[in-house]
Amino acid sequence: MVKKMKEKKAPISKVLTVILCMIAALFVLAACGGGSSPLVGSWATVEVEGMEIPEGIGMELYFSSDGTGVITESIFGETWEEEFTWSASGGVLTITDDWEEESGAYRISRNRLYLYDGDGEVQMILERQ
Repeated sequence: MVKKMKEKKAPISKVLTVILCMIAALFVLAACGGGSSPLVGSWATVEVEGMEIPEGIGMELYFSSDGTGVITESIFGETWEEEFTWSASGGVLTITDDWEEESGAYRISRNRLYLYDGDGEVQMILERQ
């Protein structure tokens, strides 16, 4: 007489726990913006055309993951904001506002964003905030 061994089945609660953990992991990965551009976030200008930004003057760019953004400029307490759209591909950043569209090469190194003019010279350096 041959006895068949019963196959053990995982209790439903363990299976459900594993499935819930997998779903939670997917949500965490999605929230981290797995495919998000490294440009997304706030950047403050530290240098323009080789000159440091003086005290009391500032410009900050905020790039959203949906391709929109805001430029905030301040001069001695007065602040202005302007919305824009942006895209980046192949090392070229394009920013479009109500008046114009500008494109140029960019590079991110450590916590700094370097924007280049048409001659390949650094036009602006921004620092991640």
